[in-house]
Amino acid sequence: MCGICGIFDAEGQAQAQQGLLRRMSDALAHRGPDNDGFYSSPLCALGHRRLKIIDLSPLGKQPMTNEDQVAVIWAATNGYLDGVAVSAIRKYETEFLQFLKTKYAATMEQLRAKKELTDDIVAGLKKAADEFRGIFSGK
Repeated sequence: MCGICGIFDAEGQAQAQQGLLRRMSDALAHRGPDNDGFYSSPLCALGHRRLKIIDLSPLGKQPMTNEDQVAVIWAATNGYLDGVAVSAIRKYETEFLQFLKTKYAATMEQLRAKKELTDDIVAGLKKAADEFRGIFSGK
């Protein structure tokens, strides 16, 4: 069980509503007592409450950033999970994201900033995934 709440403000004042967002998230604490996370932009502010069930590590913290989701989905749709046992997929995701954030931080930063898969970003993800494939031991 988890909980999510949010504010949409077409006038661009969602970031100014942090107190309200915090109160909304606190009201959901019974749905996710283990962790909370927040994201805000001028148009939208989101709160998330987390109940730790599967990924107990800090990498399971929500909300997951867009670049994390894109990197994992890219790896999965390009065959990098083909030889990974189903029981090891969560481990792959956690370790691959940690690997990207430490060794390929520039690629992740480009993905965050550009918000699209450019040729350079795809090349960086491919290089990272190829290297990670050689070191991942979660069969």
